[in-house]
Amino acid sequence: MIMPKPADGRLTAVLDGVVDALGLKPCRIITLKDIPLQNGSWLLEMADRRRVVLRRYHALATLPDLCYEHEVLGYLARAGWIVPEPTDDLVHHEGFWYCQTPYVPGAPVSHETGAQRRRRGTDLASLNLALRDLGGQIGQRPGWRAQHTGVTVHTSIDWDAGVRGLMEVSPEARLLGLCRGSTGARRSPRHRRRRTTGDRRSRGLP
Repeated sequence: MIMPKPADGRLTAVLDGVVDALGLKPCRIITLKDIPLQNGSWLLEMADRRRVVLRRYHALATLPDLCYEHEVLGYLARAGWIVPEPTDDLVHHEGFWYCQTPYVPGAPVSHETGAQRRRRGTDLASLNLALRDLGGQIGQRPGWRAQHTGVTVHTSIDWDAGVRGLMEVSPEARLLGLCRGSTGARRSPRHRRRRTTGDRRSRGLP
């Protein structure tokens, strides 16, 4: 098989193993993205001129997390959105998860015009509406939480422990009073009173 972008023999052997496991027989493989330990993707050109993408997920990706992501993509595809919905089962090969998806052409716009920004806003609003009912069907993504429910969206991050560790090595952090341990504690008393009043009013309390 042909790999237009230079690749070492190790990578070629890994890709050969993955495409064999997926039952694919590409006549050409083009590297789209390959960052060690991160997401990677390769464009596979088949003998019948079909083009598919082989995707590698980052080293910390878990099967439940990827199944959730694939469920979202499948939901959008069934709703008529053009998305890279996986077309086969996930394959685990030498410590990484891989899957096959359709090739969806396109590239991000680095300098948007006003019209392009408006279009992007409209598309994102439409996407939000399309996903509105999905949460009730599949729940929260494993290992994640809604942004407004915590300091970080990742449940595995212990924010308070990180702050304490920073306090141990940074005099500047101690000077700023980060030893209080949570973002709520670092707010000014006036801000906290205003937030509490607002919360009570939002619940219909005096």
